[in-house]
Amino acid sequence: MKKIAFSILVLGALASSQVMAQAYVAAGVGSGHSELDCAGTTSCNNNGTSFRVLGGYKFNDTFAAELGYLSFGEAKASVSGVDLKLTPKAVTLGVAARFPFATDWGFTARLGVANVKTDVSGVVAGLGNANLSDSKVAAHSGLGLDYALSSSLKLELTADFSRATFRDGDFSVRAVNLGLSYHF
Repeated sequence: MKKIAFSILVLGALASSQVMAQAYVAAGVGSGHSELDCAGTTSCNNNGTSFRVLGGYKFNDTFAAELGYLSFGEAKASVSGVDLKLTPKAVTLGVAARFPFATDWGFTARLGVANVKTDVSGVVAGLGNANLSDSKVAAHSGLGLDYALSSSLKLELTADFSRATFRDGDFSVRAVNLGLSYHF
């Protein structure tokens, strides 16, 4: 009888932990920025349209693991007949901690690693074009503010930060996105 009671207790604990664990997906679009030095360029735009998609797994009401893809937008510059486009993007893996602070409102902090790939394409007037890329593993951090539209759907405002590289240059990248998350 004790074994049966113990088995029921263990199964109940496992079932309750499965109820607490919850998968979710999120997507957003917004504005990205690459912190590039524009000195010596004839035109320069460090801002572009960013987007993010991610999947997460909540271990409890506070902590989750996340895997995502993030585009920091496209930066453009022109220098003496050369038009350049620089596009940093990242695959991210990390943890998130969410803290509710009012009815239906929450704040999220993210920390992890990112494999940031920077694609550069250039067009040289009269000669053609070239495409190059470089990658870097860097720290990734983020902040988020969310509002629960329903028990499974949240409106999110997020900010993501990392570092990218191209050849010998290292620069910071960031993105601010507005989107939705769906919790299964």
